[in-house]
Amino acid sequence: PRQWFTARLVALGIRGVGLVCMILSNILMTTCFAQAMQRSSSFIATVATTSFNFSFTALFSMIFFGEQLPLVWWAGFSCILMGLALLTRGQLETAREKQA
Repeated sequence: PRQWFTARLVALGIRGVGLVCMILSNILMTTCFAQAMQRSSSFIATVATTSFNFSFTALFSMIFFGEQLPLVWWAGFSCILMGLALLTRGQLETAREKQA
């Protein structure tokens, strides 16, 4: 009975740490999203936030869970990054034209 109680406390502690990490990461994401909305269009901010969430989720799953990502996943991820680069490049060109 005592070992069960100790194991239960450890499990609750780990869940508590996970909950705090989740809340902090959501606060960070919301802050970054709000700043991106101020600096660019809502479309680009949404695409950037979604692609970063996608990439960090994959990175953490590889690090913490040893997940193997297939080649198709990497191809899709490359397409997302290229699309984000094109969107950002287009926005920079538009900003330069407005300044000139």
